Amino acid sequence: MRTIVLYDNPATPEELSFLNSVFESVGHPVEDITLVPYRWLMSFNQAEVFVSLGVPLSKFMYDLNSSPYEETKVGNSTFLLVDPLDQLVNDNNRKKRLWHSMQGIYLSNIPGYKQINHDFLLDAGFTVGRQFDNGSNRFSLYYKMQGTSCMIELHVGSRLLPASSPEEAVEEYSDLDLLIAHAQDTYTVYGGQTPITTIRYRAELMQLLSYMADSSHPTLQLAYQKMGIPIPKRVQVQTGVAA
Repeated sequence: MRTIVLYDNPATPEELSFLNSVFESVGHPVEDITLVPYRWLMSFNQAEVFVSLGVPLSKFMYDLNSSPYEETKVGNSTFLLVDPLDQLVNDNNRKKRLWHSMQGIYLSNIPGYKQINHDFLLDAGFTVGRQFDNGSNRFSLYYKMQGTSCMIELHVGSRLLPASSPEEAVEEYSDLDLLIAHAQDTYTVYGGQTPITTIRYRAELMQLLSYMADSSHPTLQLAYQKMGIPIPKRVQVQTGVAA
């Protein structure tokens, strides 16, 4: 996928090294990447992916607005707005958001790297429920699976739904189907009461489950099979379930 990276301020050698490492981590060859000052975009407008380093997309595309780290599709091209390199290099949270976004663009066609969603979690053996989050003043979803030593939970908030009092939330914003329809794309994984990590992609979840869930869990094995990715050795394959 030919990629154009747009910038305002020239990058330092350290920042360029970081940028190259990010693309390499998602298997994208450096020779398919062109760094271009955003003012020169009209001379380099043939690409499948445009990554803008801190330059609002509206500066070079009329009526094109995007939230940071969220893909925007225009025709056959994908646009991604991220923070400038000088902010990314020294901020682990921004690095993690960039990594997740790049995975979504460059790994989405690889088996196992599709994003987690409600139907997939149910297929994998999770049950779904809702709870009120006093921190965000919103209802959120949780998905549970009983593991060998603890209850595995995935918590996900809902975007676009406004903060409200518990009473208002119950009245207007607690419907399970509504929460599922507006679920965010990043899940926080809990083992018991302890937050472990955040994940977005099916392969990430299945790798975790292979260590946390019952190794002979039939729905876990079936989920691997559906995804077309190898079942880790830790997961015991039962008769009739192909690796």
